[in-house]
Amino acid sequence: SEGIETDTATLKILAAAERAGLKVAFHLEPYDGRSVGDLRRDVAYIVDRYSTHAAFYRDKDGMPVYYCYDSYRIPPGEWADILTKEGKATVRGTPLDGVYLGLYLSRGHEVYATDAGGFDGLYTYFASSGMSDGSRPAEWARMVAWAREKGKLFVPCVGPGYDDTRIRPWNEAARRGR
Repeated sequence: SEGIETDTATLKILAAAERAGLKVAFHLEPYDGRSVGDLRRDVAYIVDRYSTHAAFYRDKDGMPVYYCYDSYRIPPGEWADILTKEGKATVRGTPLDGVYLGLYLSRGHEVYATDAGGFDGLYTYFASSGMSDGSRPAEWARMVAWAREKGKLFVPCVGPGYDDTRIRPWNEAARRGR
């Protein structure tokens, strides 16, 4: 959280989700200097603080799901240190284990969901068609086939529109109306 207090808001979100019969998965945002060690500590905090909440999302096997935004900014080999069973600081088989999804922005990012990186699959994030390879529905059939062949997950993201210009003023080209 980069020193920003987020517990109050997170607890409110979890409580609202519980009242609505929903579950919450965590989207792990990047920050300056983020390393896989930092991410491991962030997940440890999430597990310690929120994993017993009724609205904390777990898949059918009881595993939490984590979306790792901008995962491509860290080399696959560093991710392997925490996401493969043989990794030096692996989360696998520990209370920090889960389903870890890396961001699929462009072709070639599949390597992150191989033994080289250790992710359980990839997700697209952007709900603005054409912003990246991952946001193009025409690319999804190829990625679904790839994921099935490799025994991985592919999670295409969709939305009723897209506008991130409040945080990315330079990104007007990606804006899509509802």
